[in-house]
Amino acid sequence: MITHTNSVVMALTMLKHSDYHLLDHVVNVSVYVMHLANYLGLDQDYVKRLGVAGMLHDVGLLLLPTRIVTEPCRVSEDDFEVYQKHVLLSRQICHEMGVDDHSIITAILQHHERLDGSGYPCAMHSEEISLVGRLLGLCDTIDNLYGQHSLWYAPDNQWVLDQLRGQGRDPKRLDSMLLEIFIESVGIYPVGSLVRLNDNRLGVVLHCGPSGLLSPVLRIITNEQNQLLSKPYILDLAQDKSVSTIRVHSMESSQELAVDPRDYLFGAELYR
Repeated sequence: MITHTNSVVMALTMLKHSDYHLLDHVVNVSVYVMHLANYLGLDQDYVKRLGVAGMLHDVGLLLLPTRIVTEPCRVSEDDFEVYQKHVLLSRQICHEMGVDDHSIITAILQHHERLDGSGYPCAMHSEEISLVGRLLGLCDTIDNLYGQHSLWYAPDNQWVLDQLRGQGRDPKRLDSMLLEIFIESVGIYPVGSLVRLNDNRLGVVLHCGPSGLLSPVLRIITNEQNQLLSKPYILDLAQDKSVSTIRVHSMESSQELAVDPRDYLFGAELYR
């Protein structure tokens, strides 16, 4: 499915031996950017190139000191300048591995550029940033906000969406149109969201299809008295006719409720 297979495998192996968080990050970004590109109806060859760019975009971090990589926002101004060099280092490593595809390299070089000129390494503005750069930059930001690094901890999906939409407004750093398309593609209630029903039960979103954006498939984890269930069960708000009056009332903060939605997703053991 992926071109440049040897280079990708080599990069992932290096990341695995260096930093599992970084390995998770590049895999997530690759999945996000291919998903978004597919949703946009882009050519499949283009989608594959973006997937490769997602896998390789941060490989330059391997050449930086660990303390700078793990907490880039807590380092000095001089250290942050060193951190920014990872973009050019990623291009260098790609070149040494024989990855010279223009789309892949462009996406990698531009994934930290921002529409208002506040990004790096070239402080590009608006239309100077290519579609591949915008797509990869958006997906990189999304995963950083969802990630559980010491730098980022996302209390819940709504918090993430608010943060992202804030970067799509004034000052406009991310492409707001692509952001809204991404949100549309994953549903109003993304997988893993914690939601409260109008009868006070609490559920974790397992799936939300285009035909039922307001009526996701949930794993119900509490009763109406807000007591955790010993045997959570699945409830499909779109298909179950017996719950026609039941709807999602609000999104809840997993941090405030001390509930980890990952414990209730399909294949939850993979998240541990």
